[in-house]
Amino acid sequence: MFKGSALQSADFSDADLTGSLFSGSDAQKTRFNRTNLKDCPLSAVNLTHTSFDQSVLIRTEFIASDLSGAKFADAKFINVKFVSIDLRKTSFKACTFRGGL
Repeated sequence: MFKGSALQSADFSDADLTGSLFSGSDAQKTRFNRTNLKDCPLSAVNLTHTSFDQSVLIRTEFIASDLSGAKFADAKFINVKFVSIDLRKTSFKACTFRGGL
């Protein structure tokens, strides 16, 4: 559990973060490349300038989070929820979206 943590510039590449809780954390410039983010609440998280290249997001919830400048490339979104988020300058290159909550 990473709730309320300072995670700036952390590298979670190739990690399985199933069920991890990041709510209220500062994770700007963090790398989630090739990461499994299944059932992860990302509520009120600063995710500015993060990267999610080739990640798999299943039932992940982005609620009231800042994703401005985040980069998603070849990511898979399955039943992902986006609510009240900032997507300014966010890129989604070659991503797959399936279902929704």
